[in-house]
Amino acid sequence: MGTLVGRDAELARLRGLLQDAAAGRAVTGLVSGDAGIGKSRLVAEAMQIAERDGFTVLCGQCAEIGDSVPYLPFADALRAVSIAASERTGGVKLQLAKDMLRISTESPETGEGFDEVPIDYSGPSMTIGFNAKYFLDVLGALEEDEIQLGLGGELDPAVVRPVGPREFLAVVMPMRI
Repeated sequence: MGTLVGRDAELARLRGLLQDAAAGRAVTGLVSGDAGIGKSRLVAEAMQIAERDGFTVLCGQCAEIGDSVPYLPFADALRAVSIAASERTGGVKLQLAKDMLRISTESPETGEGFDEVPIDYSGPSMTIGFNAKYFLDVLGALEEDEIQLGLGGELDPAVVRPVGPREFLAVVMPMRI
């Protein structure tokens, strides 16, 4: 990797966060901006510095489900399946497979239910549990026709964004089901 140019101030802020973490303080850093401005390169440089300083560095990516998920079919399916979810946990499973999102639940009190929503997805199959009410609360705050749903793994949070110009980001934490 070559020399990082023009990001001294940003890199200094990330180094400061590393120093705070080394001193035992809890820190969080967010690198954001338009596509193509060098966010990935900046983070790669910060990761190298962290490794050099003795930190354990873990790097992951989020599986984006195509360009978008149709909001209304997803919300309707989630709402319908949540009726059969346990009152105590509200748990539903989101099962991703090629071009399909299956939403299901099983409850000793109410039985089982499922629905499927066609989506644009070709990544690895995965199953993630969520509290349906929390997901529906997030979807209720949106007005857009389509959403971006980012899922990393069965214990990773879901990242929900509207497709369009509106700045909105929601994180829904998973649950074991």
